[in-house]
Amino acid sequence: TNLPLQAMMQENVLLATHYDSKPLPLEHGWPLRVVVGSFADRSQDPYERLTLREKEVLQLIAQGKSNKEIAALLNISVNTVAVHRAHVMEALGLHRTAEIVLYAVKRGLIVPS
Repeated sequence: TNLPLQAMMQENVLLATHYDSKPLPLEHGWPLRVVVGSFADRSQDPYERLTLREKEVLQLIAQGKSNKEIAALLNISVNTVAVHRAHVMEALGLHRTAEIVLYAVKRGLIVPS
């Protein structure tokens, strides 16, 4: 069917919290936030799900910056950079820094010199 996104989301929430028009006990239902979040996420490109900070870290990694350099540039800890890097790699299905660089070039985030 061609339901607007909000109507489809409401339908999915209803399906997750009710069965045969009766509310499900909490232990049998899914949390609404999970259902709505997972439904909304399916329509998005993985890059678009990254936070602004994760996108900044991705671009700086692709530019060849180290975690220490990124931490200094963004005024955050090296550990925070490592967490952002790990999340970016997991979200985009990347395993090595070279893959991050290639991804950024293909995406137009950086221009090879």
